Amino acid sequence: MATAGFTLLETLISLAILSVVSLALFQSTASLLRITDRAVFAGERTLEGAIARKTFRVSVGGLTSAWEEREQDVFYGNAVMFSGLSTDVPTLSAQRLQRVSYTLVRQDMGTFVMDVEVDAQAWSLKAFSADHAEFSYLGSDQKWYTSWPPEDVPSPGFFDDAIYMDMPQLPLAIRFHGEDQGRPFDWIATISGTHAVPYRDDF
Repeated sequence: MATAGFTLLETLISLAILSVVSLALFQSTASLLRITDRAVFAGERTLEGAIARKTFRVSVGGLTSAWEEREQDVFYGNAVMFSGLSTDVPTLSAQRLQRVSYTLVRQDMGTFVMDVEVDAQAWSLKAFSADHAEFSYLGSDQKWYTSWPPEDVPSPGFFDDAIYMDMPQLPLAIRFHGEDQGRPFDWIATISGTHAVPYRDDF
């Protein structure tokens, strides 16, 4: 007695259903991989940005005044770089005071890289897809300047007494701002050692 098998039509229908299910499973897997890849990339960018902002905030916060006879250690800055002594820089060195420099380097149209140099060590802190990025400096008159020291002494009073004041070595804060992929960004780091001159033995 012969046993009945699948007909050709049943086999074709089964293969068609199996193909549709396999295609749906493949598309779901590919979509999941794309979403995972985007999530990992976004997480890496977020973590990289957080580390860069903290490094900037900490090293700027540790900037301190220098003895004026050591001109190479006195703080100065403009729209694309600043340099000065900091008590808190992201290196493994045991020195208390180190010279730190931040520089914005335009790689091509729409791309900036923030480079950091501490003594003989240099590295790129973060890349920005930015049309515009610059540093500015907060004076005691609560105005932002594109260079430090500024041409005019910031006067915190109501009267025109700037001619009687000395130019402070350090601004109150440093701002890094611009536009990254169409979104404005603004990092502000305050300087805690504005009036503190270090001991000469720390140099």
